[in-house]
Amino acid sequence: MKKLILFVVLLSLLSCTKSNVSPEILPSGTKCSIRSGVFASGAYQPTQPVIVTDIYQQGNGSTIYYDVTDSKGIVWQIPGSDLVVIK
Repeated sequence: MKKLILFVVLLSLLSCTKSNVSPEILPSGTKCSIRSGVFASGAYQPTQPVIVTDIYQQGNGSTIYYDVTDSKGIVWQIPGSDLVVIK
């Protein structure tokens, strides 16, 4: 019986996928660039790099958005999936 329980626990651990792991939360002050293709060519867009100033979740809570400030001091709201941390 112990082997069966151990097997079930092990199997459940192995079935975890990246999609059910919490994404990394970027702290305030993190310097990022914005992935290419997020804004239409010629559209008004942030000057890069941008600095994370705040975090929030919208609607169903599945998408994390960040308030980021560009080098001109303008605040933008960008999904976390569109930000690339500059190291």
